[in-house]
Amino acid sequence: MIGIDNIRDVLVGLTGDTESWNSDFTSNLDDKLARNLMRLQIELKLLKDSCQKNDLIAAQCALSMTRSKLLDVSNFFHNLADDTDELLISKRGELPEIPEEYDIPEPYNYITPQPY
Repeated sequence: MIGIDNIRDVLVGLTGDTESWNSDFTSNLDDKLARNLMRLQIELKLLKDSCQKNDLIAAQCALSMTRSKLLDVSNFFHNLADDTDELLISKRGELPEIPEEYDIPEPYNYITPQPY
């Protein structure tokens, strides 16, 4: 899908640890994200359909289930962010300092994303 597994590979590669993380690094993260997004789409479709039919009870149920799936997606990324923080903190003394005004070198072909 989008390569979320790369973060697992880097975190585990730098630490050798596969178990002490908030995220489940034993599973395929790309597949897990795709499943979470698919489940969210199902709930959003139910929400749209129930609103179009003016079925407020079904819409309320759909809102509740949508909220739950949104939290699943949010927690997925929150756990990865926490894992990244943990690595940066635990390896602080081992990683080089980032110089001020540092730019990613040209060979990476990195284009700074534009703000929204």
